[in-house]
Amino acid sequence: MFLVVLFLCVCTVLHDYMLISVFVSAMYVACAPDFYICMCIAPVIEEVDPCNPSPCGPYSQCRNVNAQGVCSCLPTYIGSPPGCRPECVASSECPQNRACINLKCVDPCPGPCGLNTRCETVNHSPICSCRQGFTGDPFTRCYAVPRKHYLIHFLFLPNIQ
Repeated sequence: MFLVVLFLCVCTVLHDYMLISVFVSAMYVACAPDFYICMCIAPVIEEVDPCNPSPCGPYSQCRNVNAQGVCSCLPTYIGSPPGCRPECVASSECPQNRACINLKCVDPCPGPCGLNTRCETVNHSPICSCRQGFTGDPFTRCYAVPRKHYLIHFLFLPNIQ
């Protein structure tokens, strides 16, 4: 914030042979030729915040630097004031292997798939499937495919010579 010093003054003007009092609020007061007399009262000190109201626009913040409003985008927003914006508002604004989640383009795979699965992002959507050698519901859990056990009988023939 910076300070503006204003003086409240009462100046008397001679107008058509009548004395008229005029209140003047100014940074500099000098008696003009038409003023008969000026009397200033104690100065009024007014604090001015260059960030109130904010000149920065939506999704931005204003900082007071040397009595100047300095604008920047809020964390996680992109662009520059007054054009700050989220990274995305719809998945179509993201690459095909990302989805718009909480205004950010992120990989949607961590989370939606169950145990022993693999996840692949296709057209912004996570596609869950069981890993090779597993079966089940890929959104909850995949189990190992039971192996078939074959009992092999060896026939031993006597050694005939």
